[in-house]
Amino acid sequence: KITVKECFEFLKSFPEFKQALENLDKSIEYFCSHYMVLPDYLDDAVARLRALSTDTQKEMLTKLKPAFSSDSKLREVLAGATESYIMNAAHHKVFVVIRQQYSRQDKQLLSKCHKLNQVRPEAIGVRTEFSCPLPMAVVELANIGSLLTPREKLTCLKSTVDNVTEGIGAFLKQRKWEAATLDGILSDDVHEACITSDDLIPILVTVIARAKCCHLHSDLFYIEKFMWESTDQDRDDLGYCLVSFKAAVQYMAETDFSHLSDTCPPSDREISFEELMAVTSLQDEVYTSLRLTPITDLQSRRERQLSRISDILEKTSLDIGHEILTTKQRNLQSIFPDRVLKTPVSGSLPDVPNGQSSQMGDFLSALQNDNLDQPFGKQK
Repeated sequence: KITVKECFEFLKSFPEFKQALENLDKSIEYFCSHYMVLPDYLDDAVARLRALSTDTQKEMLTKLKPAFSSDSKLREVLAGATESYIMNAAHHKVFVVIRQQYSRQDKQLLSKCHKLNQVRPEAIGVRTEFSCPLPMAVVELANIGSLLTPREKLTCLKSTVDNVTEGIGAFLKQRKWEAATLDGILSDDVHEACITSDDLIPILVTVIARAKCCHLHSDLFYIEKFMWESTDQDRDDLGYCLVSFKAAVQYMAETDFSHLSDTCPPSDREISFEELMAVTSLQDEVYTSLRLTPITDLQSRRERQLSRISDILEKTSLDIGHEILTTKQRNLQSIFPDRVLKTPVSGSLPDVPNGQSSQMGDFLSALQNDNLDQPFGKQK
């Protein structure tokens, strides 16, 4: 259950939970009315809301028949739904304080977004073959500010990455057909490429710059600290997306882009959200103007930037505490291959009322020894 509506309907589908939900509503109302959330004590707010979720789950499970209450999958879904139920109601109370805490970082990031929105992707390290418009990814990320729960926001990050890989896949396919039209031969190995973790970070930087999210620093903190349950079977992929976005944001914060010239043609510089929402196809127009930066200088600068990205990725992987499991090849629709997960993939809830792993880059290797038991950051 991802959306607030899904979680709400799931919990309401159990008549046995009526009293527990009424008690939960009263507790949330008391928290929002009487508890003072302070910027320097956000961990205490996390602990209180998590305890409220745990107590509510225990009360709900006592109302179920043993066959249901002992089902591990049902318990996981129940935990995630309860978390989203609580955070949807408490969002206005805690997120305003998070924004206050990270207002300086959010403003600095937004300022860099305006600067980088006028710079060609190649100038900040994007490989030439991956340099293409990604309007669907931009639209998806621009929507993160309207979402209320950490789970919805994290799912938005994953959808953004999926749209990146789909957009680049469509771009490469189009180039392959264009080459075949010119040469008269369609080769299977033309423009075949795998997006590694090191490739992904500068691509995400370009998407962030064009989405112009006003509170992305705050959103990432909110996801990391206020999402304590992990019910999604794809949680390894979700964790990978969180780490990748944190690395991209850190790279933007620590890098001086003032030396970069505005090289995008006017049509590429500013795209309104309304225009982006009107996009209906991934067959985007390819950049056609020549690069203004000499190739040798551009390559040298890109190598230095990729080196900085690798350093940031290594540092971020140690801070997050994730384990990215061994991967298998999947089609280009998503960057995420199949994984062996701790939660069973198959199986359903009991009836109730109503790339290649070798191509994934140094980043994933650095994460393999981390602990997955604490999904996103330190938990209490």
